[in-house]
Amino acid sequence: MMGLLTTLFEAAACVGLGAVSLRLLGILQDGPVVDRLAWSFALGTGLLAWLLFFVGIAGGFSALPVAVLLAVSCLGIWALGGGREEADGAWHPSERAGWVDALLLLGILAVMSGDLMEGFAPPADADSMAYHFAIPKSFWRAEGIEFIPRAIDGAIPLLVHMTYVASLGLGGEIGLTSWAMLSNWGAGFLLFAISRRFLDRRWALAVALVYLSTPGVLYGGGTGQVEPRIAMFVLIGAFGVARAVGSGDWRWAVLAGIGAGLFMGSKYTGLLFGLACGVSILLQRRWFSQGAILTAVAFVIGGQWYAWNWINTGDPIFPVLYGLLPYQAPDIWNGEYKEALKSLITTEETAVPNNPLWMLAYPVAATFGLFPEFESGRTGLGPAALLLGPFAVLGLWSRRRGIFSHPLASFATIAMLFFAVWFLSGHSQRIRHLVPIFPLVLLCLAVAAQRWASRNNAISPLVGAFAVTVGLQLGIQAFIALNNARYVMGDESREAYLERNVQLYALTKWVNRNLDQDDVVFITARWLLYHVDVPYFYGHYAAEARIDTRRKNRDAARFCAQLQEHGVTHLIGIGQRPGSGETPQPKAGYGMWRTLDEQGDLSLLETIEAPTFASRTMSTFSRPTVSQGHVFVLKPDGSGLCSAAPQRS
Repeated sequence: MMGLLTTLFEAAACVGLGAVSLRLLGILQDGPVVDRLAWSFALGTGLLAWLLFFVGIAGGFSALPVAVLLAVSCLGIWALGGGREEADGAWHPSERAGWVDALLLLGILAVMSGDLMEGFAPPADADSMAYHFAIPKSFWRAEGIEFIPRAIDGAIPLLVHMTYVASLGLGGEIGLTSWAMLSNWGAGFLLFAISRRFLDRRWALAVALVYLSTPGVLYGGGTGQVEPRIAMFVLIGAFGVARAVGSGDWRWAVLAGIGAGLFMGSKYTGLLFGLACGVSILLQRRWFSQGAILTAVAFVIGGQWYAWNWINTGDPIFPVLYGLLPYQAPDIWNGEYKEALKSLITTEETAVPNNPLWMLAYPVAATFGLFPEFESGRTGLGPAALLLGPFAVLGLWSRRRGIFSHPLASFATIAMLFFAVWFLSGHSQRIRHLVPIFPLVLLCLAVAAQRWASRNNAISPLVGAFAVTVGLQLGIQAFIALNNARYVMGDESREAYLERNVQLYALTKWVNRNLDQDDVVFITARWLLYHVDVPYFYGHYAAEARIDTRRKNRDAARFCAQLQEHGVTHLIGIGQRPGSGETPQPKAGYGMWRTLDEQGDLSLLETIEAPTFASRTMSTFSRPTVSQGHVFVLKPDGSGLCSAAPQRS
């Protein structure tokens, strides 16, 4: 119960902060209260996260300071009132509710029900356990923000994660997962509000339903994946740019800067979004003043994480500028790890060349899942663009003369610029990185398609395209939700659920029971981090340079020395021990623990065997295999490759 109350408390704080901010700017004060609520929640979520950064830097991550901040923010709810229901003719009249409205709302409720299943289940998503939830947990325990010198998932912009700190700290695990569930709906809520400016209520509901049921969005429901939350900031920024270009009012440039800054503070790709917004806002008469306003506001809102990185490493976008800037602590990164990270991206997260031809082909290839590196199945964007595209192209062609003056022209410009720079820059080609800008694309396609269909008596085929899209996506969600429903609606215990969904979860149970806060365990199994309650050191072959586990490294003596240098007392090894199987096991990279085991530098404490599965959802249909996990203690008097280990105080 406390977890759910915390989620409502945090949501009210977001609404209050957002409502006051909009009142101070003097914009978006009119229109239906539902739409004002959507705007306030989306904006307030980002601003609350922005404020929590400074609370964390000041060492204030404890119940009283965070609760006071939320309580004061809630007072701003008063600013929601006082607006007119009609906003200067911007809102289309709504016809009486009928069975179509009911069907669309039923579809949205079905999506939310699936999200509820995941929101009330314990965290089991690999990325969430590795850092989305694990980092907020470590920050709360430390009572403040600590620098994590790890590329990809440590020294990165963590703005969205600040809201996870508050929900976990005040509401425990249920507070964390239920907040993740609720915040996942924010972009759909805001997309509906914006769609109402161009479409009637039914079409706006259809657009919101398509977005909320998109596989990449469903994947984020109840997990810590930040992309669906960032979509709120993208809508804020793009809408601000569109209104600034159309009206010349500086207040919209401020809103655009806030949206761009919130994205920048949440993910490095936010820099690309900020660039796209900046270029788009320059396409007007007041380009200099509004461009300057957008840039200044964006850096105030999103620059703190880059300053934090620069203070701790010397590189504001660590480790991108390695070799160009002097590093504060040279041991946290080196040229070998730079190459290892580059190899990771090019071999595991890139499938096609980064050239203009493949840039044009990427949307089709990703839609059909032609390359596994795209991860188009569970984290893709669904068939909406493919099915709505023909209608939209006809609509754009029929109104081609006025296309650049349309309010949605800025949305399309931002989306295309972001995609082009993202693809051509050699970034990871995982399609989930495009989830934040998908609402812009979806809205543009939907409006163009609906306009053409309504003028050419083709509404039925367009409705069919929407129906097929939603039907496929809801079917996927229903299948995925079964796994979590088994826990939420059945009598399965939390431990049983985690053992069924988290590989080698039993290892964490043993570690938590048998080790204490004076121990430090070395872990390479990233999916276990959130559930480990004792101090740990996470090693990664391409992201963590302080303990070298690159795949080609075989220097086990140096590996052991680094373990001792960083206070490691225990080690978790995954896989078979030397001599326990007919197939030789690797002794390079992570596998150097096997060399230490052979040389007598490790003492075995426990071995756990558990089923291995490639997918939690599909595990029921696959033949189980068994994986082994071992807990070792480093011998303080080891006579092998290790020197004497440091004594515990």
